[in-house]
Amino acid sequence: SWLARPLHLDQLAPGSALVGHYTGAGRLSARYPHIFDDARFRLVTFLRDPWATALSALGSSAGQHLLAARAPAEAAMSLAGAFAKALDVPPLAPREALARYWFVGLTERLETSMQLLARRLGHAAPEAMLTHNARTAQVGLPEQPPGSFRAAARDDYALYDVARARLE
Repeated sequence: SWLARPLHLDQLAPGSALVGHYTGAGRLSARYPHIFDDARFRLVTFLRDPWATALSALGSSAGQHLLAARAPAEAAMSLAGAFAKALDVPPLAPREALARYWFVGLTERLETSMQLLARRLGHAAPEAMLTHNARTAQVGLPEQPPGSFRAAARDDYALYDVARARLE
């Protein structure tokens, strides 16, 4: 139901934060296409190593539906390209896609990312970062990505590499 009812961004109070997983049919560029050209908004995103993302998604309780219908390797392959799709790569190049964001953090470096974000926002850094929705199950896949996943997630890895360099 949330897909059918986008928020009216003009009605958000100054200083509000709109948070969500803007993937698939709910991509940010599809849902709020004008947001990238509106100086009132500061866009923030966090990326994670694509293979770690796939393992985490499949090992979470929410990801179990993917495993119920497919073999683990096939389920992981279905997640390749998720970042690229969400961030409009292609047609945008990875650097161009991430340049639209005011801040890009990495979940593997969450504490550092949040300290930098807080500093940019003029706030005190958070004392500690808690983890929610951690992987609860093993999915029978190696900890290192197979070449087929790396190839299918080529744009995801390019985005991740740009984000990592940008954070450093």
